[in-house]
Amino acid sequence: MLAALDGVCSVCNGSGSGPSSRSGFAVCLVIFATSLPFPESPRRDDVDILKLRTRCGSEIVAVYIKHSKANGTVLYSHGNAAYVGQIFELFVELRNRLRVNLWVYDYSGYGQSTGHASESNTYADIEASYKCLKEKYGVIDDQLILYRQSVGSGPTVDLASRTPNLRGVGTADEVVDCSHGRRLWELSKEKYEPLWINGGGQYCDLEHYPAFIRHLKKFVASLANKQAKAGEK
Repeated sequence: MLAALDGVCSVCNGSGSGPSSRSGFAVCLVIFATSLPFPESPRRDDVDILKLRTRCGSEIVAVYIKHSKANGTVLYSHGNAAYVGQIFELFVELRNRLRVNLWVYDYSGYGQSTGHASESNTYADIEASYKCLKEKYGVIDDQLILYRQSVGSGPTVDLASRTPNLRGVGTADEVVDCSHGRRLWELSKEKYEPLWINGGGQYCDLEHYPAFIRHLKKFVASLANKQAKAGEK
C-alpha cells in the first residue's frame, strides 16, 4: 500500500521519446548520469557498500547505512542530478534523525554503476535492491519504507504497485506539479496524513525543512507502533 505520497514523476525512456507508461501521472525529466567516484572514507561497521548484478546485466553500487535501534528500513531512490557518494552525508543524517536503516543505490550509468541510464534499467535497479534487502538483511515488507525523490519516483511507484504491502514517501516541487501527488494520495488504499509545504520546498532540498523531517519521524513512528501492536496480538 502507498501512504503519505506527496509527489510523483517518472523517468524518460532510453530514447528520450517520452515519460513512463507504467508509472502514470508522469512528468518527463532529462536523465543525468555522472562518472564521479564514490568518495574514499574510513571503513565503518555501520555502513555496507555493495555491488549488485541486475536482471538487465548492470552492476549497481548500493550503500546500506545501519542504525543499532532502527524502527524500520528506508529504500531511498535519489534524484536526477545526484549520485550516492555526492550526498552520502545527507543519508547518514537522515538515518540518525529518523532512526532507521537506510539503503540507497545508484541507477545504472550513475556514479560507479555500470550500464546506461534508462527507464527499464531503473526498474531492474530497484528490484535488485529490494531483493538484496530481503535476502541478505532479512527485511520484511512491513518494516520497509520506499522513499523517492524526483526521478526516483518512477521505479519506486512501479515496485510499490507490484508489492502491495510496501509504504511510500515522496517529495516534489513546482517541477512536478503537486496535483500528481494529491491524486496518488487519493488513490492510496491506506492513507496517512500528507504534508504540503506551501510556498517552498524543492524536490531536491525538502530534507532541509524541519517540518518535513518532523513529519517523516512521525510517519516512521506510526509504522513502528503499528508493528508493535500487531506483535501483541
